Amino acid sequence: MKVKETRSLIQQALWVNFGRSELSTALQAAESECDRAAAVGNQEAYEFMLNHLQGLVKTAKEVHSRWKLWIPKSEQEDFQGQLKGLQLLHPKLVSRKADYIQARRKEDAERSLGAMTSNYPMPATIRLKPTALPKFTGNKRDFHRWKKDWEALQKQGEPTGSREVKKFQLLDSLDGKVTRDLHLTTYITAGDIFRVLENRYGNQIAIAIEIVEELQRMPAVRSHQPRKIVELIQAVEKALQDLNDLGDTGAIRKPLVTKSIESKLPETLKKEWLVYVTDRTNAVAPENRFDNLLTFLKGQESIYEQLEQLKDEKPSRKETSWEPRHARTKSTKSDDDHLGCVVCGDGKHKKKLYFCRQFRALKLGEKKAAVRKLGACRMYLEVHDDSSYCKTDFLCKNQGCKDGHAPGHYYYLCPNAEVKRNSMSQKSHRYGPEGEKARRKYTDNQEEFFNKL
Repeated sequence: MKVKETRSLIQQALWVNFGRSELSTALQAAESECDRAAAVGNQEAYEFMLNHLQGLVKTAKEVHSRWKLWIPKSEQEDFQGQLKGLQLLHPKLVSRKADYIQARRKEDAERSLGAMTSNYPMPATIRLKPTALPKFTGNKRDFHRWKKDWEALQKQGEPTGSREVKKFQLLDSLDGKVTRDLHLTTYITAGDIFRVLENRYGNQIAIAIEIVEELQRMPAVRSHQPRKIVELIQAVEKALQDLNDLGDTGAIRKPLVTKSIESKLPETLKKEWLVYVTDRTNAVAPENRFDNLLTFLKGQESIYEQLEQLKDEKPSRKETSWEPRHARTKSTKSDDDHLGCVVCGDGKHKKKLYFCRQFRALKLGEKKAAVRKLGACRMYLEVHDDSSYCKTDFLCKNQGCKDGHAPGHYYYLCPNAEVKRNSMSQKSHRYGPEGEKARRKYTDNQEEFFNKL
């Protein structure tokens, strides 16, 4: 007897605290969705809501089946009646979809019949591919632009203004990682989701600081890198456009930021910019220095773009081929990884060619190829970023190189030096017209383009 009483009390407590609210909520959600679907007059929105309703009815059935044995007898008839009403109403809503299809076919038939009876030929129908709503991937710089475009396109694609449709379209337009990190599926309306996104990604001050810092982190470029010069100019233009969308262009016009951009320019472009600044007709002042710098860079962009296009796709002479002097086994990685010296494979001096004995024994063309492959400095035979690090203690002192006005180079790269091989003294080849041509920084097409300028 006590077991039955205890069981009855537990059943009553679980039903009152959990079961009744869960089942009532599921049934009410399905009934309210039925009412909204019945009031919709647009076919696309109706199909969307009908699919959503099917999921709600299925959930209500599952909840009722789970709590069926726990429902008191006094309430069983009410819940059973509500569930039965849903089951009867759902087929009616599905049959209404067939009415929409019939009406559309009737309109299409009337339209085609009118076109056949008309004396004028029917113009060709242009069917445009449906445009997907823009997707947000979590980049702060794109948030405000994405939000503006998304709201405009969503309003045109869904003129009924359904809150449910807007919410699901918004969730579909967000990257999965953003949705998971912010738990956006738990929010009820699109307004709540936008509020959470605004708090995380919409801080305009933080975005402006990030744009300026990203621009300042860009490395300096050199004169023989026209592609990187163009990319630097385009990065400045994009940063200004992004800040203009935020309404905070003052962040990039500060003197420190302008000076940072100037320091990244190559030496030749710096010289031209300083000539531009000293010209009084340009009226360059501290308050408009950034605007003048941007105008100057835009004028140079097309020049460096053409300079990049004039690069020879194939070198004028075939590069001297050389093979690495170390054994290659299954465990040996590619030379491109630079895990060791590019000549002998030794990892102790992988960035310092002057320590490599095999490098000293190579021919001049093979030495130059090794220097180019490693990206080392010709004056110091070592990889470093700052040109001021170069030491002049080991530069070639050969009088023939000085008289020929050859560029500074390490004495291992001297074309006039004598190299001993296999106990035989041989003289290296002197630079001819082609060697002088190879040492030049620009190709023939680029030299011709500069002469025209």
